[in-house]
Amino acid sequence: MIDNINLQIIISTPFFLIGMIFAIWSNIVLFVIGKGGPADGFGVEISPRTKKLVIKGPYRYSRNPMVFGMFLVYFGLAIYLDSLVCIAVLVFLFFWGIIYLRFIEEKRLLKDFGSKFIEYKDKVPMMIPFLKLNYGRIKRNHL
Repeated sequence: MIDNINLQIIISTPFFLIGMIFAIWSNIVLFVIGKGGPADGFGVEISPRTKKLVIKGPYRYSRNPMVFGMFLVYFGLAIYLDSLVCIAVLVFLFFWGIIYLRFIEEKRLLKDFGSKFIEYKDKVPMMIPFLKLNYGRIKRNHL
């Protein structure tokens, strides 16, 4: 794919750094403002659930900034490793993650936060900042 290691580093580093910023920033905001963590995974509590719906910080750009951030980190790593297999696995995990978020996590958020979550969901993209997918059409969000 890429023959020059320096070019791989130059291309992969921004993805990695921006991803780390999103992942760390979103965790800090979730614990400070939401008074809890990223909830649970398949019904197993990882940390105390958030007490307040967080819509500030990175959450004003993406409903799942941790996932978006880690996607960027792993994408940067796949570029650095120059691996099509890593990119294929990443794409699979990305789509599987969207299914999990949509059908499990968002149901819990709707139960916990009701109409506040519906309003937030209508305004903020699920994953990629400024890109709102709705009914199969792409809409640009202007925040």
